Amino acid sequence: MKKSKLYEVWCGLPSDYQQLFEKYLLSKGNLVRPDVLLLSDYLVKNKNCDGDIWKKETVFAAIYGADKPYHDDTMRHIQSFLTKEIEQFLVAQEHSQNAQQETLALAKVYRRLKLEKPFQQTMRRLGQLQNEVKIRDASALQLAAAAENVWITHQTEQSRSEVSSLQTLLDAEEKAFAAAKLRSVCSALSYQSLAKTSHDFGLLEELLARVEEKKWAETEASIGAYYFIYRMNTSAESKLFFEKLRQNLAAYRAHFEPEEYLKIYLGAVNYSIKQSNQGDEEFFRQLFELYKNGIETSILLVEDGTLSPYTYKNMTATGLRIGESDYIFSFIEKYRKFLPVEFRQNYYEYNLARYYFTTQNFDKAMPMLNKLTYGDIFLQLGAKVMLLKMYYQLDEYDALDAFLRSFQQFLHRKKASLSYHQQNYLNIIHCTKQLMVTNGFDKIKSLKLREEISALQPLTEREWLLKAIKN
Repeated sequence: MKKSKLYEVWCGLPSDYQQLFEKYLLSKGNLVRPDVLLLSDYLVKNKNCDGDIWKKETVFAAIYGADKPYHDDTMRHIQSFLTKEIEQFLVAQEHSQNAQQETLALAKVYRRLKLEKPFQQTMRRLGQLQNEVKIRDASALQLAAAAENVWITHQTEQSRSEVSSLQTLLDAEEKAFAAAKLRSVCSALSYQSLAKTSHDFGLLEELLARVEEKKWAETEASIGAYYFIYRMNTSAESKLFFEKLRQNLAAYRAHFEPEEYLKIYLGAVNYSIKQSNQGDEEFFRQLFELYKNGIETSILLVEDGTLSPYTYKNMTATGLRIGESDYIFSFIEKYRKFLPVEFRQNYYEYNLARYYFTTQNFDKAMPMLNKLTYGDIFLQLGAKVMLLKMYYQLDEYDALDAFLRSFQQFLHRKKASLSYHQQNYLNIIHCTKQLMVTNGFDKIKSLKLREEISALQPLTEREWLLKAIKN
């Protein structure tokens, strides 16, 4: 039974949905077959169990009794019936979470039945709901356009000469289209940068001109957010559009569902990472503030309340880079408990060691890095680079020489996992070896080394290596 659609769907439901479904099924009473209810009860009682308890024969016996011979068609039928009940429940849940859609659907029915007073009351109720709800995403604009269309249709049926809202309808539909189109374009833009592909964006240029003419980026959150993200990633004035997005981020939070708002927020984060990686120093501060705000306000926390170990690591690295060492020490300790259990100890110790390394407390940093057990290869590489720097700065050249040989062997063993990253670390090893033999002994060779380090690609530790050259 574990391979069945029913089992997969049931196990994929959050625990609160499972509880709501139990109540939903019971509320239907005699409309649900008794054996389907028993199957649902079996799922509830055994959800934390494993093994033979999920054999179809075992489940069948629990429902129909051990005396009844197993019948596969019967078993498949009740699984299918229960799966359909779950799917109907999920659809009902989706609809019940959007009172505006339900009210609009009711208004459409009243209009078709020509029940004038109930129609008018329902449309007024819909207007009240639209004013109460702050969400102004693309779906909200589409619903507003649909509501306007229902009203226009009603007016037309009453008297063509009294139709007064056609321009309102046209504007509403155009805004809804703009919001949906820009959202899709930004998704495609993000995908094509990863997949090295391209897309035909159709009427995008005309749409952008219309958005700018109407100033919708300033008045409609669902248009503005994606307009700024698009311009931020394609315009020569990208920093200007980043700043507009950043200034509006706090206000946007009320206008989008959490999942979509996170994508918008990460748009600003990823742009800051890109600019930082290109050497724009001001964006390390921007990135730090985005991480700090996003974590402290739970925007960057996962649905279950945990913090991604990669966000924890990136926040630590960024804060230490701009000199926020006191804040980062508190952050490492405070958010340790928010890390997923399976990553907690390793990432805590790694980031604490990074703090000690950055604050020049090598006596604490070095033993912590040497004893860590790594699951993430890039965590291991980060630790090795820190150890390399400490050996060099402490003038422990014999230990450094042995370390560089073992580091190089490690890179060759992990070649398949590292892909293009391998060359970066081989370049770091090469430049460090050159530092050891030329630094401070020959000015001409030191100058040539500076030129080589400046030109070498890829090389993530370029800044440290250049600073390490003695004139």
